[in-house]
Amino acid sequence: MLCSVRRIKDISQIVALLLGVWLVSTTVLLITPGTTHAGPPAPTATPTETPSTALAAPTEVDFNGVTHTFTWRDNATGEEGYRLVVTIGDSNTRSFEVGPDIEQFQLPADFRPNCTDLAPNLDASVTAFSGASEGPPGTISVTGLCPPGTITPTPSLPITGTEPPAGGGTASFALPATLALLGVLALSAGLLRFATRRT
Repeated sequence: MLCSVRRIKDISQIVALLLGVWLVSTTVLLITPGTTHAGPPAPTATPTETPSTALAAPTEVDFNGVTHTFTWRDNATGEEGYRLVVTIGDSNTRSFEVGPDIEQFQLPADFRPNCTDLAPNLDASVTAFSGASEGPPGTISVTGLCPPGTITPTPSLPITGTEPPAGGGTASFALPATLALLGVLALSAGLLRFATRRT
């Protein structure tokens, strides 16, 4: 009987020991970071993207109709250059490129507004580029392109002997006077010849 009681105590002690070991190991697993028992992982914060100024649009785009020069403010960084697309009138369009950090461009002499008989319009865009990439353009539109006083009408050919002098009075025409003189001389010679024959 005494042996049975001891055996029961030994078994209960072993069960208690095993239970204690299980509780300790479970607690360690729950508090150890990086294990599957630590609960759901915290959500990862999405990085906020900052806007790039690498190919920012130029600002303060302007055109001087006297010097035929474009100007703008360079807001881009790391660009390979600037591309200008210029249209004069309705369909006369050309493209030009300048290097990086440039803030002005003068139109070539063979592509400038014609201020002889008209004041054409001008539309242009200035865009920073790098390889195949382009930034947003800066644009400008100019109406009545030629400055005041620069439109010079094409002179017409003068017509001789059709208008009197500006101050009024009788006009002096060189060609009719010559013909009249020749007529008088011819008439005088005819009359003289006729009189000679009668005598």
